Amino acid sequence: MEKEWTKNLVEKAEKYNLAPVALGMFGGVWDYNKMGFMWKKTMGPFKMKLEESGFEEKGPGIYDTRDWEEIRQWAKDLVQKVR
Repeated sequence: MEKEWTKNLVEKAEKYNLAPVALGMFGGVWDYNKMGFMWKKTMGPFKMKLEESGFEEKGPGIYDTRDWEEIRQWAKDLVQKVR
């Protein structure tokens, strides 16, 4: 995860000479019902990893990987930084 964080956020900010006040990476919602055939085939192994990591289906084929408490804390920390 740390490698992806660096690749997707830190390196992009550096590439475009950006100096963000804060960076954050959060989970999302994976809805396998809305994925096309190829996406489902490609993401099939990821679905098993979600379940192995403790994420349960919120509905048939729907996984919510957001951590709302982590998101709220990040937002509170951001407010403190910009004050």
